[in-house]
Amino acid sequence: MPKLKTRKAAAKRVRVTRRGKLMHAKGASGHLKTKKSYRARKAGKKMTALTPGFARKVMAMLRGG
Repeated sequence: MPKLKTRKAAAKRVRVTRRGKLMHAKGASGHLKTKKSYRARKAGKKMTALTPGFARKVMAMLRGG
């Protein structure tokens, strides 16, 4: 039986916390920042947790399923 491979696209975009939560960065923070308010720019830096249903799917990708 061959080794299971992780999906690298998912691994690059998601971080797993110590408690097992999956965190991802919000989008729309790359460029065109002059149009956005200070609060919107600040909120773009924060990582947010994935929803439980989607987190299950991503965990399967990280495990190699």
